Amino acid sequence: MSTKIQKMIHNYLEAWNQKNQNDFKKAFSKVLSENLKYTDPTFDVTGVDAIVNMALDSLEKFPGRKFEMLTEPEFHHNVGRYNWRMIFADGTFQNGFDCFEFTEDFFITRIIAFF
Repeated sequence: MSTKIQKMIHNYLEAWNQKNQNDFKKAFSKVLSENLKYTDPTFDVTGVDAIVNMALDSLEKFPGRKFEMLTEPEFHHNVGRYNWRMIFADGTFQNGFDCFEFTEDFFITRIIAFF
């Protein structure tokens, strides 16, 4: 397992745990390509700013929520997957998993999330 890929995904998931727009932007910009494509059951967006807006919206809807990794990423040929959990302020949670694509210099270009 490449520690660079593990770090990239850990940093991406930790970016979701920021608390304001500036911190979201700074954290996501470290791991996402500027033209990232993100798809989940409710969103289909492109770009870092769109992810920042999604994170802000998520935090507004679920104050105190936190993301954690459940499984280390598995990958081959610049694609991978991992499992995560969103823990709500009341202690309940929702599990999900992401499939991702990334560049040779370890920036995520595509995320397909399932939950």
